[in-house]
Amino acid sequence: MIILEEEKSTKRQILLILKKKGKMTISDLARELEITPMGVRQHLSLLERDGLVATRIMRKPMGRPVYIYSLTEEADNLFPKKYEDLLESIMESVVLLDGPEKLDQILKTRAFKIADLYRGRFDSLDLSEKVEELERVLTEMGYLVEVKRINNHSFALDNYNCTLNSIARKYPQICRWELEIFRSLLGVRIDRISDLASGGLNCSFLIQGIDKD
Repeated sequence: MIILEEEKSTKRQILLILKKKGKMTISDLARELEITPMGVRQHLSLLERDGLVATRIMRKPMGRPVYIYSLTEEADNLFPKKYEDLLESIMESVVLLDGPEKLDQILKTRAFKIADLYRGRFDSLDLSEKVEELERVLTEMGYLVEVKRINNHSFALDNYNCTLNSIARKYPQICRWELEIFRSLLGVRIDRISDLASGGLNCSFLIQGIDKD
């Protein structure tokens, strides 16, 4: 966790970029970081030594092979994950004892409680401010979020670290009620474009400044 806590560490920035982009070359990373390829190579060497970055060779019909870098599972575990094994075991027990409808009811109640917990931070804000506040809330919760303004009424929200990713693959209703939290806090239409649980690089949402109904 030390690397991720060092805000200005180049190694931290490399891990964050690879988390967002998936796979990159040294040249790609050098452009993103605005440092020399040699500097990137030195940092990658240390990250490989620590088991946080993996390398594979991509051979081309002509020219030298290209080295592609990506995060290892150990590196991915540096990003916040909260009690996944315990939670999954509890959810399995609920389904076993009371059926999937009971689990859905529990997730619905959880979603309402989370929305109520944060709702006061969104009062009296316009849509742009609400989106910024949602980004802050999700970051506090362990998400790795980026927001981009599309126009005055629409925004793209991308999350690169689902804190419940492995469980959501088994219980996709988690994603559905997560979306309802976002809709409740922003009060506008939000559509999910992609998600990590289905194998996407991120969970992507389109926020549209019109009535959600």
